[in-house]
Amino acid sequence: MPNTYQVGRVGRVYVAKQATFGTAPTFASTDALRHSMVKLNANPRNRVNARIRALHPSLTTRRTRRTTANWSLGDVLYPSGALNTLPDMSDILECGLGAVPTNTPAATTVASGAGVSGAVLAVGTGMVVGQPILINLTTGSPATGRVVRWLVTVAGATVTWAPPLPQAPGVGDTVKACIGYALATDLPKALQIGHYLTSVSKEGSGCVVQELKFAIDANDEIRWEASGPMIERLTAAQTEPGAFTVVGTTPPSGLSATLRVAAGAYEFLKLGVTISNSMEMDNFAAGTTKAQNYFRKGWREVKLDINSMYSNDVTLMTAAEGTTDQALLAQCGNVEGSIVAMYAPVVEFDVPDDPDSDETMEHGFSGTVKGTNGNDEFYLALA
Repeated sequence: MPNTYQVGRVGRVYVAKQATFGTAPTFASTDALRHSMVKLNANPRNRVNARIRALHPSLTTRRTRRTTANWSLGDVLYPSGALNTLPDMSDILECGLGAVPTNTPAATTVASGAGVSGAVLAVGTGMVVGQPILINLTTGSPATGRVVRWLVTVAGATVTWAPPLPQAPGVGDTVKACIGYALATDLPKALQIGHYLTSVSKEGSGCVVQELKFAIDANDEIRWEASGPMIERLTAAQTEPGAFTVVGTTPPSGLSATLRVAAGAYEFLKLGVTISNSMEMDNFAAGTTKAQNYFRKGWREVKLDINSMYSNDVTLMTAAEGTTDQALLAQCGNVEGSIVAMYAPVVEFDVPDDPDSDETMEHGFSGTVKGTNGNDEFYLALA
């Protein structure tokens, strides 16, 4: 009988949070996750050579060391398509950033006193400091449309937001609360990842998000990638759920992406965000063979990389050369339910190398994202 060859394009992935580290949850159909790349790598024995002295030069003994394993997973970032509905990869976003997502549905309109940094709303119920909001700017020429901002203060129906808008909203413009992800001191949980092919399956246990990445390209859909260590890879995954249920059909493209540096728009080609959590597996203790827990060993690092054409817009070059911190907000998409926005209030840029080619030239700016009061250097919204 011929072999049944496994074809990657039909592979299915399920991801769920572990309530207790190392204890596998049962996958449900709604734990389904679209993927373009998945790796569950493991070395269950880490065998080493035992060099026993003898009259001959042959290797006769090898010995077992601790189990080590790692994982990586990535795809296009699909918002759910509906405001206040969590996306497929919500567990990964939560376990990579740390804070439970804010998601309190609220919808109102601008009543009066509108400026670029705040307004009086018709109703303030449901508006919470730190929450992202979606404002539909219908005034101005041309009208900007739907933009994401983060609430700074809420006093009844009077609110302020950051960063400033390109123009003040008009009376009657809608303001809606949306899903927000933020950083936290501790990563709340590890993940269980199952990968199913036609007749072979593997499962990763205790998957910790060491690195979380986002990428916006001017000619591609926004993408995400996560990776880190895990306890082990099981020889076979648990029984696959009977259905593969995902949400969202229209990921936002870089064709609809915008970037604002401080109060101004900035033209860019690519933007990348890398969050490194400095996590360590507790894989040390005598009497154990694999990781027992995980902890944050060092400092979190959040890095930005921006590629742009070398032009007469010297906003980032001036900031880098003048060592002036900048606030950045990137938004991909403008259709409600299919918008992704990222906000870094304080970014310090390095001075890039000078490009030198015969035709058009590009600059590559690297930025270090900094906090102010702690766990406030990066925010993500799905609106």
